[in-house]
Amino acid sequence: MDRRLLALMVLGVVAVIVAGWWFLVRSDAPPAPDLASAVETASEAQAAATSASSTAPVSSTTPTTTVSGYGTTASATSTAPPTTAPASTTAVSVAGPAGTWT
Repeated sequence: MDRRLLALMVLGVVAVIVAGWWFLVRSDAPPAPDLASAVETASEAQAAATSASSTAPVSSTTPTTTVSGYGTTASATSTAPPTTAPASTTAVSVAGPAGTWT
């Protein structure tokens, strides 16, 4: 047998083993859930959303409308005052992590 043919056969066997491990054995599952980091992330997101909604002034301005015809021109503009009322939040009861996880 030729050394070159032997080297190609060994390389082929190694490629099949690596491909088998890659597609059949290795784990590509996501990491296990971590309750502490999930609570921290949710709290930060809620705090950011609450502070952004409570500090942004809300105002609505109706654009100026000009109507001309028959020798008259009318203009109307209205501006609502900004509101600084905090956003309403509703407390939700959440069950604990006890139970069967799958």
